[in-house]
Formats: sequence, structure tokens, C-alpha cells
Amino acid sequence: MTIIHMLYVSLIHWPCVGKNGEEIATAITNLDLHDCARVCLTYGINTLYIVHPNDVQLDFAGKIMDHWLSGYGSGYNPIRKKAFEVITLVRDIEEVKRQTGAYMIGTSATKVDGCLTWQEARETASGRDVCLVFGTGWGLAPSLIDSLDAVIEPIDPETIEPHKLIWMTMEDDGVCGVCQENARKYDMDEDFIPIIPAHVMCRCWWEIR
Repeated sequence: MTIIHMLYVSLIHWPCVGKNGEEIATAITNLDLHDCARVCLTYGINTLYIVHPNDVQLDFAGKIMDHWLSGYGSGYNPIRKKAFEVITLVRDIEEVKRQTGAYMIGTSATKVDGCLTWQEARETASGRDVCLVFGTGWGLAPSLIDSLDAVIEPIDPETIEPHKLIWMTMEDDGVCGVCQENARKYDMDEDFIPIIPAHVMCRCWWEIR
């Protein structure tokens, strides 16, 4: 019997690092919800957690979600409604831990001592539920990184072949057939998808066959 493990994503808005190195909270943006939800839906992520401690910010995000989940937007664009169904709003990373019980893997543009390689992270995800934790602003604050189970090595652009980057159409070898089909199904277009290494988000890459 094949066990399918869960793969989650958390987008952290506090505690993050500001441009001067201070610990800050960043604002939730419309793009955080729309673009990240569509990416997660396409790549088979189970839940996208939007994390912010401020009630006003959560209310702002909730109103946008209500429009697409139950308001006019739900009938106007059913595919966008499906994307928004991936999102869960929470106040802090501890709530994500409680809800998922997942192994928490942080991300950083700076190499951290003892960080996991991508292959090690993939092997971890093949045996247990995993949540990838992304920061906003200038990245995750050290205090939050210290609370996670592991941190993955930074992506080195010098070592990534151009065909391993997703720059929609998604018609390259870096993206599996399932995700290509999902991109077409969910109307993902080149105006909405950032350049992102295929193995960062593609659910199929994380599943060792």
C-alpha cells in the first residue's frame, strides 16, 4: 500500500527581517493570496497557510477570500474559487504546527549551518508530512528559523540549468506532465508565475518513486 504524505506551504508575515535587519511584520498583499494559491493548486500543495498575527490584516485577507469563495467571484471565476480553497489563515507558525503535525522546513537565501540539501529534504518528505516555510520582506527572522525542524539550502542560480526554471508556458523538461496539465486546467499564464525552480514546488518532484 502506497502512503501519500502531505505537503504544505506556509507564507510568514511575522516575524520577518526588514531591510535594515530589524524584526518586522509585513503586510498581506492581494498577490500573496491570488498568486500563491494558484501556484499551490497547480503543484498539488495540500494547504497554503497565510500567517499573520494582526486582526486587521487577517480581516483584510478574509474579505478577499470571501469574495472568491462565496461572493460574486465564486460564480464569475470558479477556477479562482478552487485556488482559494487551498488557503487557510492562521495567526502564527505554532498554529500551523498544531494543525499539520508536519516536519517544518524553513527557507533562507543565506546558507545556515547544518542545512538540508534538496535531496535530503525530498527524502524526508517521502517518509512524513512536510511544511515548507517561506518568509516575506527580507526573509524569515532568526527567531522563527530557530523554532523550525530544519532549514533547506539556498537555491544557487549558478548551478541551475535554464531549462530547470519554470517560466510559464511550463513547456519544458523541468515540470512534470501532471503539473503541465494542471497549469492548463487552472488557467495559469506567464503573467502570473514567477521564475521558480521546478523542484521547489512541484509535488511530483517530492514523491520518490
